[in-house]
Amino acid sequence: MIETTLNKTVFVGDSVVVEFNFPYLFLKSSDLKVYIFDTINGTTTLLSEIIDYTVIGTGDSSGGKVTLTGAAPAADKQIIIIRTVEEKQGSDYIDTDNLKAETLESNLDNLTMMIQQLQEQVNRSLVKPVNVSSVTEFPRLESGRYLTNDGTDLNWGLLTSTSYLGKMAWGILADRPAAPAVGDLYFETDTAMVSFCTAPGVYERTKVDESLMTVTSDLAALDIEVTLLQVDMTTAQGQIAALQGRLANMGAYVTYAETAATGVAGGSVAIGVNTRTITTKIGEDGTHGVTITGNKIRLANGVRYRVSGYGVCNNVESHRTRLRNITTTTTVALGSTMDTGGVALNQDSQFTVIIPNGANHQFELQSITEIAKANGRGLPSTFADLEIEIYASVTIEVI
Repeated sequence: MIETTLNKTVFVGDSVVVEFNFPYLFLKSSDLKVYIFDTINGTTTLLSEIIDYTVIGTGDSSGGKVTLTGAAPAADKQIIIIRTVEEKQGSDYIDTDNLKAETLESNLDNLTMMIQQLQEQVNRSLVKPVNVSSVTEFPRLESGRYLTNDGTDLNWGLLTSTSYLGKMAWGILADRPAAPAVGDLYFETDTAMVSFCTAPGVYERTKVDESLMTVTSDLAALDIEVTLLQVDMTTAQGQIAALQGRLANMGAYVTYAETAATGVAGGSVAIGVNTRTITTKIGEDGTHGVTITGNKIRLANGVRYRVSGYGVCNNVESHRTRLRNITTTTTVALGSTMDTGGVALNQDSQFTVIIPNGANHQFELQSITEIAKANGRGLPSTFADLEIEIYASVTIEVI
């Protein structure tokens, strides 16, 4: 279960601490990427597991810990730990096979981690305003040129000097440097605008029509890499919510029965189809979505069920139990044919069936009998145990 929307932690070095907590679930130690950022020269170094650090806490919902193997980073260094998972799904679900909750939850966790991974990148990107739907291509990089905007397109303008002396940075508008030098560029990731210093301490701002892009830069050569990210976050999160809801209700059940007071027979049957009076609820747990009206059971739409049932008959020659879909007038399950042999004898006919989708349909539990009989629904117990008599039962479980 993923209980946080974060997948990254950032620490500032102090020349003492080499252990850093990562308080979020990760499924493999290789999913953690550890970087050292030098705040003086602006370089970022990716560390190697085992050589530069070790990891504990794999699979722990409360996270784990990264321990550096070398010297503790100084105060001018930042330690960045980010969870980055492979965009793969390794499970193969087989029809009618057991669906293990642990496997399903692990797959959902992995999908949620991928979404958080993309969201973390989007949070560091230049984004178009919400009213813009078009896609603009970023111009091809060219040596010796600078970025321009004529109000419609982005282009590279020719530099008038042999080297670019300004500085380039990016972040939210509130963090923009307050005293820029002429030529400095600042990409505003929360407004999709660029601030350009035209005079000491003075910015001019212009719109960048570029969708969801991540910008990194080599300040000396003015090399910019752009990655376009277009993700339908709403659809993916909706699918996760639906699967998590199904997982939460898995195993919920309800049992209805045809009952009588202790010592009372089950009642008569006619030749042919007899609807069992399963109006007494004798067991229930969880949210199953099953309702009952009279003798008709209604199963919820979009829910997969396992239905097991039986019906008792006495001295009716042959009989069998069936589960009938009243909505579609079809039989969805049949029990074995049982023969009482023409004597006073209770026998039950049983069935179990998987219903992939309840589809809001109504069902009845029925017994089909060869002959009519006054006490054909079953004989009571022969001793006074003070418990109710049960002559038919059906259990519906969410799977």
